[in-house]
Amino acid sequence: MKIIKRGLQVLILSLIVAVSASAFALDVDGLIDKLRNGEDFRVRVRAALELGKKDQSIVRVPLERALKDDSAAVRAAAAAALLRHGDPRAIDALTAARKDSSAAVRQQVKASIAGLKARRPKPKTKAPKGVKVLLQVGKTRDGAKVKSRRIMRELKRSSKEQLKSLPGVMIDDGNVDAKRLPILRVDTRLSKLDGKKRGGTLVVSARVEYVLYEMPGRSIKGRVSGTASAKATRRQARSKSRIRRLKRRVMLAAVQSAMRRAPEAIEAASAP
Repeated sequence: MKIIKRGLQVLILSLIVAVSASAFALDVDGLIDKLRNGEDFRVRVRAALELGKKDQSIVRVPLERALKDDSAAVRAAAAAALLRHGDPRAIDALTAARKDSSAAVRQQVKASIAGLKARRPKPKTKAPKGVKVLLQVGKTRDGAKVKSRRIMRELKRSSKEQLKSLPGVMIDDGNVDAKRLPILRVDTRLSKLDGKKRGGTLVVSARVEYVLYEMPGRSIKGRVSGTASAKATRRQARSKSRIRRLKRRVMLAAVQSAMRRAPEAIEAASAP
């Protein structure tokens, strides 16, 4: 099937080259006429692809009609042009063409449907009752210079989960109707994660900070931080894997420490 599709694509490209470019120095109306009435299917292919580059909304319907052209090359070109044009309203016509007699056309139709669906804006959802503020999860910074992607990924994941569980808070995924709700952005910073020897033990300490910004202006509205520490015996300190696990636990404890103070900080930052 891939071979068939590739072959048709090559055919379409060769046909485009074969048709004089000067013959297509046309406006939208002229291209629509070529697509509808061109006797040579190569002309119709070129017209379809040229129409796909146009921004005008009137090109969608002629391209949809071309999905029923006698030539498979024209039908494939029309499907590709509808994707290029980018109007999600073409999905219905493309869906109706999913059972085209040509395997290559079916493949292009499938790709065009998927591409247009990805561009279609998702409907806004209402925030549930009880939600008082929307939170946007911002950047996670390595201020402690631990240089560990695993640690930073874990910090980001844990912070988001903890913020999501706070009372009156909803994470803004971009599809929430934010009318009458304050929006705060939360940036995370790991400011400390290290181990220091004290006598016969190793003390691992962590500090995590959260900065609250009012959106969309991004003015700082508050800060909250949390700290935690734990001891490792001399024997435990000899194992790098144990120390890594201990640092992870201490970091997560620092996140939980900050979250105990977060509701008050968020309420103050979101106050009018």
